Amino acid sequence: MKITKFFNIIHTSRVFIIVFPLISSLIANAQIRSTTPVYPYPIEFAQPDGTTLTLLAKGDYVVNWGKTTDGYTIIRNNQGAYEYAIPDEDDNMTPSGILAHNSLLRSQEETTFLETVSKDLFFSKMQIKMLRENSSYIHGKAPTDVFPSTGTCNMLMILVNFNNTTTTYTQTNFNNYMNQAGYSYQSATGSFKDYYLDDSYNLLVISTTVVGWVTAPNAHNYYGPDSKWTELARDAVVAANTANPGWND
Repeated sequence: MKITKFFNIIHTSRVFIIVFPLISSLIANAQIRSTTPVYPYPIEFAQPDGTTLTLLAKGDYVVNWGKTTDGYTIIRNNQGAYEYAIPDEDDNMTPSGILAHNSLLRSQEETTFLETVSKDLFFSKMQIKMLRENSSYIHGKAPTDVFPSTGTCNMLMILVNFNNTTTTYTQTNFNNYMNQAGYSYQSATGSFKDYYLDDSYNLLVISTTVVGWVTAPNAHNYYGPDSKWTELARDAVVAANTANPGWND
């Protein structure tokens, strides 16, 4: 089973590399609890037919899915495109074969199809069980380099763009998301810092310095394969060091 992914964060030691516009779940490190919420902002996703889909990520690190802005559940097909979800004969949520679009771009056929689709679709109990059992966090396969459980942890977040794309959200957006006390956006409540304060009973304070945006030397598709993600992380650090001398002191 392929777990739907939303926002891509490459994590090395205590440095976050935030990549736009790759989409995957909010995975800062494997030791983050399975209840960590996914990225709360609307996401612009390029569909294979050339259209741009605006979606909202829902759920947490382990169990996550997407919603269109008007509430239809969407999941990725085997090619990575987003389709409307439908239940199969076992009530498992599965791609419908119908590519998802923003409401103003839908064909009449697509609109007619959606009249038969519930907006309340969710994973079956069996799917949720499989997702949680397959989580490396649940099986305790966390890396040895983990956050402390108490005290203060200083983090660095690098915002990196490709050389052929433009960004949507600002450095301030991400700074608020990581550090702002009482952060709230749409249905998301609490910043990254708030989460760990609450989860540690105020014993762990995470302070994140947000750097960027910087631009990687290559285009979006160049970094597509997993094997290129380490190169992207390296390129991001080099670009950040060039743009912000002394940022890693």
